[in-house]
Amino acid sequence: MVARLGELVRACPDFAEAQAMLDAARRGTLRPDRQGFNQATVPPVPEATEADDDGDRLTEPGHVPASAPHWEARLKTPVAPGAGGIPRAPLLPRFTPRDDFAPSYAPPAETPLAGPALDLDLTPAPESPRNDTVSAPPPSSSNAHHARLPVDLGTLESVEVPNPGARNTAPSPGVVGPGSGAPPSGFAIVNWLAEKDFERALQAVQRLGADSSPELSLLEVRALVGLGRKAAARRSLERLCRAPLLEPEVRAAVARLLVELGDLDRAEAQARRARAEDPRSELVRLSLAWAIARRDAWLPAPRAAAELAELVGDLTPESSPLPVLAHTLSALVQVGSSLEAARRTAQAALALEEDAQDALAVAAIVAQKQRRSADAKRLHRRLLDLDHHAAEELSASLATLEEGDAPRGAPSPASRAPAPAPHSRAPVPLGRSPWEEREQRLALGDGKAALFEFEQGLARKLEALPARSGPNELSTAAMITARYLTEAPVSRHFAPFDLSLFSISRLDVALGLLYRGGVGPRTELRTRVLLGLGAYSGECLRQAYAGEWLGGAVDLLRLHVEGQGLCFSPFRDMNARLQSAQPLEVAETPVPHPGAEPLGQRVSLSLSPPTPWDPEPWPDVSRLPELGGRLRESPVGLYCAGVEVPLDLSFASLRSLDRYVTLLAPPLAPSDPEAGWVRRAAILVGAYVGEVLRATRGGEWQAVRSDPRGEAYRVALPGGITALPIASAFERLSGRKLEQPSDYARRVIG
Repeated sequence: MVARLGELVRACPDFAEAQAMLDAARRGTLRPDRQGFNQATVPPVPEATEADDDGDRLTEPGHVPASAPHWEARLKTPVAPGAGGIPRAPLLPRFTPRDDFAPSYAPPAETPLAGPALDLDLTPAPESPRNDTVSAPPPSSSNAHHARLPVDLGTLESVEVPNPGARNTAPSPGVVGPGSGAPPSGFAIVNWLAEKDFERALQAVQRLGADSSPELSLLEVRALVGLGRKAAARRSLERLCRAPLLEPEVRAAVARLLVELGDLDRAEAQARRARAEDPRSELVRLSLAWAIARRDAWLPAPRAAAELAELVGDLTPESSPLPVLAHTLSALVQVGSSLEAARRTAQAALALEEDAQDALAVAAIVAQKQRRSADAKRLHRRLLDLDHHAAEELSASLATLEEGDAPRGAPSPASRAPAPAPHSRAPVPLGRSPWEEREQRLALGDGKAALFEFEQGLARKLEALPARSGPNELSTAAMITARYLTEAPVSRHFAPFDLSLFSISRLDVALGLLYRGGVGPRTELRTRVLLGLGAYSGECLRQAYAGEWLGGAVDLLRLHVEGQGLCFSPFRDMNARLQSAQPLEVAETPVPHPGAEPLGQRVSLSLSPPTPWDPEPWPDVSRLPELGGRLRESPVGLYCAGVEVPLDLSFASLRSLDRYVTLLAPPLAPSDPEAGWVRRAAILVGAYVGEVLRATRGGEWQAVRSDPRGEAYRVALPGGITALPIASAFERLSGRKLEQPSDYARRVIG
């Protein structure tokens, strides 16, 4: 315990509570229960001196009068809500030291004046206690509502009696004039922000010291956003995101600002962290629901819709601290049950704030679902005048709804729907490449954009974890990384990432496409990426061989896994993979006895890789020629071109596809026919095999006459031959058969 606390204090020297715990542990007085912990971490009361033997408790050292509860509170460790006794610092640590340690509201130092050449007695009179200035430090996250401002009581001689007929031009109480020496109040700063006087608000916040409390930092970010300085606003929010002991509602406010800045992944991570600390807070629940709604462009999938209903279903919008947002999210939840109720709730939100962007978007979604196209277009135009980016997201969602309402087989409105955002579930219109732009550029040799997005996205997912992680945090980091790899562009084509030994090879292939030739020394961002990727490969080995993590958490490269007489260094190997492109290789380890077979170890994830035909489980048959013919433009085509033959619709290219299928579903791997990745990969592989048969032998895809499934997709070839390439690929990938795509194609054509 002493060693671990010592590491924590060395890493965070300003963590006073940790230092108190360390001192108590060294004294041997640290106790696990809350009362014992509070008593142990309070400095011991010094013993009374020999001279102090009068028995008067008021003069005993360390005595606290019972009538001063606020004094006693200083001796108690504040407990975070829902944190089970974890100490919480009341203020955000100072990030940058000040040149002058005097408080920001202190008057400037007076320069001594030379006295007149008169024999006068200039000794100042004794100060009266009632003339003292009462002041308090800037508010923190725990006493923001009770902070006091300096009040100069002055003397009665300085009071001027105003003329009853004169006009009073003095500023109203609570508002500080620009030339006043007194510091501005928080209410004044909020008023200036509401009046869009962002420059004045920013100057006031900086005068008080934006880094002195989380609340002032949030006001600074709001002012920076209003001035259009979004990069500076993001830097300020970055400091708040890294702060470990923010109050849950303050962290929820950080999440809402991140939503406004378009950083949706980080906003969701911060909101989920806040809800884990305080699941009952209405502000926290609204913040998380807002992040989910914006992530899905106001068109949530069924699972996300259920989570939204859980978050805001029992809230009363009229009494909510954020009534406009509460009405908007309630309307979005009501879309699944009553469109008319959703319309009324969205209109109530617009009545409160006519330019509320989310309310406009949800009202447009409701109008489109009610087939009121004119109203949907009108609301979209209003949103376009306010925020072009939000209007583009709404366009994609409206196009999805319009395509879903169109008859099966009708062309989709490609000209009106822009490309969906990454990780979105909007279907890709016909006539456009089914792969994302970054994936296409990667296939053409330009991988900078794909690499940057991959690293930035993974680092954001892992930001809630400490940089120096122990075994429990490494297991969490591995699961977060597995889910991210399953959904992220490029790596999604090589799912499953099920924490099996086979998945290390799939991870190595995905990293080989992203990190071509290595990327040189580590950066701060790449260190966070190394944490996730190294934890994933290490957990694959640890679970397969029933091992354990060993080594200090100070340096990731020193962590290793030992199990069944074997030793692995996953972080060292992953670091070499990223920096110098050395492939990940699981050594040819001896296979244990059948009862401890490591190859059968895997963890099934409850999510599927995104597909170009989302949200439908199976694509329309009209999409298959494009999916198969353009597979060469995807990361799958890039991989196949590197291992065998490019995907040029020739019979020889099917050998490359065999390698891809074996990578996803090795013969020794346990089967998982119900997994979502099996259906996705079977459709892509089967579509390419069908296009090869059409290109070399002629034929056409037949219309689906029953419910879409693998057997429903057929290719009619000359001579009355019918091929079922998607069904064959599904059987191979699900482990039911071991017939490779090239073997099936040769068998079909005889």
